[in-house]
Amino acid sequence: MFSFAFGAVEIKDSGLIQLGDYKKINCFSAKTKIFVDKKEHSKYKNELNKEEYQIYLIADRILRANNLQHKNWRIGFRMDKDVVNAVSINNNLILINSSLYDCINQNDDALAFVIAHELAHFVLAHQKTTIENSYRIKRVEDEIKKIENNQSLKNKNINQYTALSRNLKNLLNNIFISQRNLELLADSQALEFLVRAGYSFDSALEVFDYIEEDYNFYENKNFYPLIYERKDNLQKEYEILNIDILTLEGKTNLSKSDVLSIRRSMDKETLVINKPKNYKEYSFSPKTKAQKLSQKAYYYYKKKELDKAVEYFMLAQKENPNDYIVPLYLSYCFEYLYSQNGNKKDLKNAKKYAKKAHQLSSKNEYALKQYKVFYKR
Repeated sequence: MFSFAFGAVEIKDSGLIQLGDYKKINCFSAKTKIFVDKKEHSKYKNELNKEEYQIYLIADRILRANNLQHKNWRIGFRMDKDVVNAVSINNNLILINSSLYDCINQNDDALAFVIAHELAHFVLAHQKTTIENSYRIKRVEDEIKKIENNQSLKNKNINQYTALSRNLKNLLNNIFISQRNLELLADSQALEFLVRAGYSFDSALEVFDYIEEDYNFYENKNFYPLIYERKDNLQKEYEILNIDILTLEGKTNLSKSDVLSIRRSMDKETLVINKPKNYKEYSFSPKTKAQKLSQKAYYYYKKKELDKAVEYFMLAQKENPNDYIVPLYLSYCFEYLYSQNGNKKDLKNAKKYAKKAHQLSSKNEYALKQYKVFYKR
């Protein structure tokens, strides 16, 4: 028979979920570092114009807070009075259209989101997919024109003509969907970069007010999600991020890194933010939605806020039902709850999730150990 002395059990932790690489920063040390950084930044104030200095300060903060100093980044402006947009080009160049900058230059949070979004395209390797999609779109559109201009086929076999035309248009639509998804993924990753760098999510959303007004100017609207889709995606993403931990990670990264030096590029139009000479090897792996939910659940679990922990672990399980770690921690949650309140429903759930974790990974020592708590052989 399974039993507990109520109130006597501590929460278990197998160490299979990590919250992030951060440390508590002494207030005095933090203020000193801010002062030192400001002094370093000011060295470039006279070399740059007002607009360049603003985007340099923002880019430096985002790059350092997110450990993205692994290459020389180029950033600048593109004179365009019509299209409110920014672009990421080649392997490291971010260009902000003058029309977009003019709209949001008084809002550092919105400008930070724009820069973070373009950086996200780079780190998620979207450039290659975008180029491939562009070629595919051109080929499919050419095929559609051929079919539509083929009167002999149309007259000879209208069913075959209709089927070919429909299939090509469906293929084209799927390519556009793929491209729009890249924008949503870049938004999600940008939000994480933004939070680590200490910028405001709510304030950053102002950028969409101007993009929405200017939406009709986009050269190819099929490439971009609707504004409400982007806002909705970002709101959902914000709800699953662990804001406290990301903020601490960003502060830690800023405290450990030096201000990035800058120089004017050979074209005299863009800026080069230099990679530090002895920067460690770069490693970036975007988190899945399931990983983000698991981390948020674990954060509440460590704080013994078990109701919230269970809620987010359940969501994580829906996203990735094959991960044994989530049911293992759900078993821990319900085991602890049962020890505190003696509710038999909690005991039943503790046993159920211990069994599920063991089924998903029977050889894992932690899953096996938890299984044996309830099913002793």
